[in-house]
Amino acid sequence: MWHEFVLLGILLALLLSLSLTGIMIAIGLANRKNLLLPDVEEVSKFQKFLSSFYNRLTRLEWIVIGVFCLCGFLSYDRPYTAISLFVAAGLSTIGRYMAIKKLSLIKKQVLSWTSNYIPGKWRYLRDKWFSIHRLRTLICMISLLLVCVGASFIF
Repeated sequence: MWHEFVLLGILLALLLSLSLTGIMIAIGLANRKNLLLPDVEEVSKFQKFLSSFYNRLTRLEWIVIGVFCLCGFLSYDRPYTAISLFVAAGLSTIGRYMAIKKLSLIKKQVLSWTSNYIPGKWRYLRDKWFSIHRLRTLICMISLLLVCVGASFIF
């Protein structure tokens, strides 16, 4: 019975990690598509994204980290599974930290702009946001891979 509970937790971790990775990839692709728009329209769409959707992504990231840790603790009798889950949780925490320290500063600046005032350095900030987002997406992909590796040791 205990191992079935762990297996369900691992499957939940896989689904959540896959969802988070897919969302991160979709965000990058959707925002890259906006590069073809005029400046004011692109900034407006970027502001709407940052003010609405990004907060929901934060909650999902914390849930994913919690599920990784819980499954890691529950799979104590399978050390490779536990280690891979804890490393995935650590990587996800690093990605979350990057969002808190780096992306939130950019978010505050971008949300303070009006359609009448868009600073000259806005493209630099947008590109910086994209580069950090790409790194976080890579971290999500590595975490997903680690959960898959950990799940393979369950069977």
